[in-house]
Amino acid sequence: MHIRVLLGLALAVCLGADAPQIPERARVLKAIETMFAAAVKTDLDKERNILVDFAEASDDVLIQIDSRFTPFTLEDGPEPVKIDLLGFYLAGAVQFDLTHPDQRDDALAEVAPALQAVLPRYAKMRAIFKDYRSPFLEKVAAQQAAGTLREFVQSLAAQPPEESPGTPGGPER
Repeated sequence: MHIRVLLGLALAVCLGADAPQIPERARVLKAIETMFAAAVKTDLDKERNILVDFAEASDDVLIQIDSRFTPFTLEDGPEPVKIDLLGFYLAGAVQFDLTHPDQRDDALAEVAPALQAVLPRYAKMRAIFKDYRSPFLEKVAAQQAAGTLREFVQSLAAQPPEESPGTPGGPER
């Protein structure tokens, strides 16, 4: 199994996923497509469970779920929103790994696409949950707009998880 999970697949625990069986690639890609097209209040538990099962059991993906890249899960905010955003991170990472098998062993390759997958969902969440704001995702959006998201990811990767910007106890940037 080629999955490195430092934060843990909290998604699997939160959603109560059972022992994984590897879903077919077409089913995984359809789940991702469904998620990306879904309205905010759509129940996506089935699709997230497909992704979690695939990520846990497949050798076709190397997923980097790490507090340095997902501090939005540790920030203040509604837990269901943070779980949803983590699901979109996972969807972006899995989609990247499946469509770029030549970069599968590059542990950082899918992080920027995973974060990019979160941003549209985050914008939709902000429209509904007016008081919710993720300082980390705001930084990610600014880095994407500036065309420096990959460099930002590399700077995060160079830091120990407990010192990453946007995580509790980490420096502000």
